[in-house]
Amino acid sequence: MGRSFPPLTCSDPGLPTDSAGNLVTRVATALADTLSRVGEGSTARGATRARESGVVSAFLNKRIPPGAGLAGGSSDAVATLIALNRIWDVGWSREKLRAFAAQFGSDLPFFFAAADDGSAICTGRGEVVRPTPPPDSCRWAVLALPKFVSSTPAVYRRFDEMRLGFVRETELFTLYVNVPGRTRVPGTNLCISLEMIEKPETSTSPDHVYNSQMGCIDWNRLSGPLKLRNWQPGDQYHPMGVPAAIKIKTLFQQARIPVWERTQWPVLTDAESIIWTRRFGAAAAVAAGPESSAILAVSEMEFR
Repeated sequence: MGRSFPPLTCSDPGLPTDSAGNLVTRVATALADTLSRVGEGSTARGATRARESGVVSAFLNKRIPPGAGLAGGSSDAVATLIALNRIWDVGWSREKLRAFAAQFGSDLPFFFAAADDGSAICTGRGEVVRPTPPPDSCRWAVLALPKFVSSTPAVYRRFDEMRLGFVRETELFTLYVNVPGRTRVPGTNLCISLEMIEKPETSTSPDHVYNSQMGCIDWNRLSGPLKLRNWQPGDQYHPMGVPAAIKIKTLFQQARIPVWERTQWPVLTDAESIIWTRRFGAAAAVAAGPESSAILAVSEMEFR
């Protein structure tokens, strides 16, 4: 009788138990297939013992919520490999089991290397594991688990798409701008356009909106030359509709603008302060209104 692993049974009836949907079945089947092939990790003792052991049944008592990012499936798979290594008397070392497990997920090796201390630092894809003593200052953690399930591959794929872990080297720039004129933002395909517009005859209407699609600035409230530069940490300005000045970083966070997009984010300044910021518009102190006689229109467009 050869080694085989029948369908897994589980305490959670909604959890898949086949090799396509459950890591326990997948690693057990892969180990059985590997041991059945001469020269691929099989030992005479292990192969003989496995043949004598025959079919192994398994029941999974699922306590760690699936899809919660807590490596529940990975730890189950590692426990399965350790158990089968003993039951089938395979005789593999922990290091050999770790190397075998790595092909099924980058977090599986953690459970071999950190089995004694319970803590480890993982680098590379997660497969390079260095055990470390647990922190003395933290003994308990509170987990808030949402009611929806998130696939680990899907989460990391989305993380890569958002480029949250990528911080582009900032190219600092400060450019004097002409009015009228267009200025390209360095390192981007974005162009900032500045032009003077005539005061509309209907501007005395309280319903007239100046700051809908572009920043409209009262020209007579500006002082000194105008400069275009990129946002820098610590920058503050007072946008329309906000009671006081606020850090632009806070606006980024509220608008969920990715970190990698912020480095070349343009702001327009006069001699005193930031008067316009991309996407957030004109500063309240210089925003054009019905009383404005000269209006500077600031808009953004794709550089061609």
